[in-house]
Amino acid sequence: MNKQLSQPWSYNVFEYQGHLLRYASQGVGPTILFQHGLGADCEQSMKALNPLSQQGYQVVALDCPGHGESFSSALNGQASFEKYVDVLMVFIERMGFQDFVMGGISMGAG
Repeated sequence: MNKQLSQPWSYNVFEYQGHLLRYASQGVGPTILFQHGLGADCEQSMKALNPLSQQGYQVVALDCPGHGESFSSALNGQASFEKYVDVLMVFIERMGFQDFVMGGISMGAG
């Protein structure tokens, strides 16, 4: 049996309104941006996402504020789907993503 080993995930942060938010990435190629569900974090689906990077994609997963290693203070006490969308749009712009596929589970798929 010839199994490809998964590349290690790379962890980084980006700044949103003075707060640091964590994201993870793996692989090289066209981008797939993955968003976790409510109460989860970017690590929740890494095992399921590994095959995508092995197939020639760059997989990027963001911890929304208040999830995983991202601080809830970035929400300024205003947790809402609109705020999460704003965070995501700023992240997409800062990363320079133009052509990408978006995927998610639960809240992240809404």
